[in-house]
Amino acid sequence: MKYLFLDTNVFIHYIDFEEISWREMLGIEEFCIVITPKVIEEIDKIKDFEKGKKQRKAKTISSKIADVFLDEKKLKVDVKTCEPPADNLFDGVKFQRDISDDSVLLAALQFGCENDDKIVIAADNSILIKAKANGVRYHKMTDEYLLKEELSEGEKKVKSLTERIAMHENRMPKPKILFDNRDTILRIKRPEKIDVNALVLPKINELIKKYPKKTPNNPYSSISQFTIPYTSEKVDYYIKKMQEFYHAEESNKAYQTYMKPINLILTNEGTAQTGDIFVFVNLPNSVNLYNEDCIEDKKFEIPSKPGEFTPLSEALYGSASKWKDVKIWDANNSIESELKLKKTGINHGLSIRLDFGQLYVNALDCPNFSIEYTIHDSKLIEPVTGTLSVVFED
Repeated sequence: MKYLFLDTNVFIHYIDFEEISWREMLGIEEFCIVITPKVIEEIDKIKDFEKGKKQRKAKTISSKIADVFLDEKKLKVDVKTCEPPADNLFDGVKFQRDISDDSVLLAALQFGCENDDKIVIAADNSILIKAKANGVRYHKMTDEYLLKEELSEGEKKVKSLTERIAMHENRMPKPKILFDNRDTILRIKRPEKIDVNALVLPKINELIKKYPKKTPNNPYSSISQFTIPYTSEKVDYYIKKMQEFYHAEESNKAYQTYMKPINLILTNEGTAQTGDIFVFVNLPNSVNLYNEDCIEDKKFEIPSKPGEFTPLSEALYGSASKWKDVKIWDANNSIESELKLKKTGINHGLSIRLDFGQLYVNALDCPNFSIEYTIHDSKLIEPVTGTLSVVFED
């Protein structure tokens, strides 16, 4: 059994003595913490007369001492006290009554066990040096279990007030451009290429199968040509127009997969409202940028189905064709790579979308690229610059 004599500072400036790994720290098995009368006295003085965190810690320890020695409660570790040192041990030279460390060490020296089973534990050198000189084992506490600095309520209020004053005195806007994911990097999954012709071909083959070409019984008879259900010319025309429509329709679906939106936001991460802001956004010339103006509504003729009307009825009443609109992306009609915008008075902590219109890039073959931006704020002396990155992932 080892008996650990803890100096007052260990109780006040370190974590709860029950939570310290004494066995691991000292390399021992069984142990008992001995709280000397002088340490109990000093803890009570700190509890009654100190202020702030030292007083709060002393109150906690004093309460535990009362639990053990008055109410006989059990703690996580064994704890006991000892007799105060005899008066004749204070010789006025080597040991002095008014020095707290001397009282703690003398109490340890007169404790009824071998010196090798006693360990004086402190953070200060003076008591440890005397313990060594008197043949008592000792251990110097390190910062491992030292309490973190904790501000008192008054100190917290002063710190908060100081920070608020500094923030007020140094208020300034901090404009910045981000993607709408609130990051400087936008990762886009690269789509697989769609074979439009392969999608259209089965539809055309189905029409060819459904509408075989017909010829009149007497090809030289004008009456026969007008009365048969449909002619080969009608089938050819119908197939041609439907092929154009299907190709446009599937191409539009493919481009809806290829075209990925790029949305930018302007945020103010500062502590004051911005002034008049002029935003300049530049993309590399090698990157084609698109918006809604690059989409064209194109009309496609949908002829009447072969056999739906005879050539005679069409000759008498006109064509029965219908027309359908299909959105067509004009990949050759990209917009300017430099974008400009003006904004005014963005409050701190707020973000707005940069209204360049909906922007797109063709993710099928677009390389990774960077977006450079410059922000001129009338409240800032220097312009704000930055870089955003678009990364395509296969």
